[in-house]
Amino acid sequence: MFLLFTVSKLSRSCIFVKDSAPSTLANDTLNFMLDDDELAMIINHENPKLWDQCESKLTRNAVADMYAHISFDNREFSNQFLTTLFNGLQKVTFNQMKVYERPLIQLLMVNDQY
Repeated sequence: MFLLFTVSKLSRSCIFVKDSAPSTLANDTLNFMLDDDELAMIINHENPKLWDQCESKLTRNAVADMYAHISFDNREFSNQFLTTLFNGLQKVTFNQMKVYERPLIQLLMVNDQY
């Protein structure tokens, strides 16, 4: 849980779309560009192990902010991520829905602002 929280915080110091406006969820102005393997690890949102670690509210909020930051001004990633969220929602019970609910709300709120 702590590792996922830390990765999500650090990822918000990175730029994911070149020449885009600053994201409203960015942590600072480091603007670090990730290597391809680092980028692939962070955006691997289809991995069920990632979602299994989102049981705590702290982790769910951090993951939601991370993916909202990554999808900022990135329509292709947003579409892929929404597909993952909807697929995940179809497979869970009502009590497990909270894992996917916060990232979905955060993604829609951030992308709706622009």
